[in-house]
Amino acid sequence: MALSIDILSFLEELKNNNHKEWFQSQKKRYDLLRSDFIEFTTSIIQKCAAFDKDLEFLEAKKCIFRINRDVRFSKDKSPYKTNFGLYLAKGGKNLNYAGYYLHLDPEESFLAGGLYLPDNKILKEVREEIHSRYDEFLAIINAPAFKKHFGEISGDKLINAPKGFDKDFEGVEYLKLKSLLMYKKLNHKELEKKDLDNFTSEIFSAMLPLNTFFNRVITDIA
Repeated sequence: MALSIDILSFLEELKNNNHKEWFQSQKKRYDLLRSDFIEFTTSIIQKCAAFDKDLEFLEAKKCIFRINRDVRFSKDKSPYKTNFGLYLAKGGKNLNYAGYYLHLDPEESFLAGGLYLPDNKILKEVREEIHSRYDEFLAIINAPAFKKHFGEISGDKLINAPKGFDKDFEGVEYLKLKSLLMYKKLNHKELEKKDLDNFTSEIFSAMLPLNTFFNRVITDIA
């Protein structure tokens, strides 16, 4: 299944006209694009549930993000986000589980997975898991499919080893991470694929081992 080729054009125009009057004039267009994105998300859920059973009963509408921004505590009062996004994870996008993210943006679209700025309790337990099961962790991030699509784990880092961990531990650089992300940039040619849902789910499947590694710890905490 392909996505509407108008999504990125709409988002580009929205960046230049980020106000209520323009958006309301384009509301029917947006509703059609959102409907198309929901249908695409439904297809992604079905395909990903074949390899990750935690996604079986997700509803597409609960996996996509609202276009309205929360501007209450922001200096930027632009009312609308200028991207489309979906997040698939156990229990839905608002829980703390590692999952699968698609970001559509005229400037940079990408696929990502793993943990983005998890709370301190989860991050501490994930670090403990990496430390105690380092060989298993290394096998996951050195697997051919992982290397092919993501290269390496990414995320902002602490300068020093986190409190309670040995600075001389061979995997200390991974323990310094505040987010543990798998990331793959998407170009326009890839976004125009007729089988974009298959392409996306194939890359998401390469995220499964690391997400499972993380979620094993998170499930014990929950």
